[in-house]
Amino acid sequence: MKNLIATANPQPVRFNESEYRLDDLIGRHGKDIHLASVLAYERLAAMPFEEKVHPKLLSNRERECLTWLCAGLRVVAIAEKLSISNSAVNLYINNAKNKLGAKTREQAVARALISSEITL
Repeated sequence: MKNLIATANPQPVRFNESEYRLDDLIGRHGKDIHLASVLAYERLAAMPFEEKVHPKLLSNRERECLTWLCAGLRVVAIAEKLSISNSAVNLYINNAKNKLGAKTREQAVARALISSEITL
């Protein structure tokens, strides 16, 4: 694993306007993107879980909110999709964070995915 990290380019990738096309990005940086995703997966898979995390710990609404959050939607868009208020979405996400023992929304999504509470 250390060899993989050593081969990664430590310099941040700078983009100009013509480089925002997905095909171009994958063509130029596909190996770096793949390596980053593999390393991220390894980090997520190694995350410790508290014993209180059990399958189907979350309510259906909490799962829905995390699933849409995982899909990249913002709170406003999630609220519109589910026909609920923004504050209700935030409440469901915060409840899910607490139940999963997560400190951030991203960590809650990762833990929900790993524990099969939500799927992609």
